[in-house]
Amino acid sequence: MTPATDQYGTFRQRLDDLLGSLSAEERAEAMLLTRAESDHFYDMGVARFPVTRWQGLDWDNCAHLAQYVLADQADPEDILLARSVRKYMSRDSLVVLTWGNLTIPSVALPARSVARHADEVIATSDDIWLFAIDEMILIEYWHHDRVTIARVPESAAPPARR
Repeated sequence: MTPATDQYGTFRQRLDDLLGSLSAEERAEAMLLTRAESDHFYDMGVARFPVTRWQGLDWDNCAHLAQYVLADQADPEDILLARSVRKYMSRDSLVVLTWGNLTIPSVALPARSVARHADEVIATSDDIWLFAIDEMILIEYWHHDRVTIARVPESAAPPARR
């Protein structure tokens, strides 16, 4: 983990349940990212997708591998998220978890830990982007409403429509 002086976010305590649920081995692999690291991975992943004028990812105008509306699914959202992580990311792939706002610092964990603790991941924030660096896969968990999986484009999307 990064030194406390390099961390950001006014609500770091939102990570307590997630980090507290990790085994000793998983905690040793967990990394709280600095603001610069978080921005770097955001630019490599989330920022490459088009956005709506409301700043949400514009899935109507970009390709995605799968999308699940949670109300239509038999399984609870944490099971669906864990299944998606296992399907599209290798067990040891480093996954950067970026929350819907900067009040919660980004965290990097192996995909196996993300899948194992999907319930705590979801409990941390209403909007979450899971970026698997090796696979260049992004999973978006949006407002307790849907899960979308996409391959990250090679370059950034054009600016938001007005």
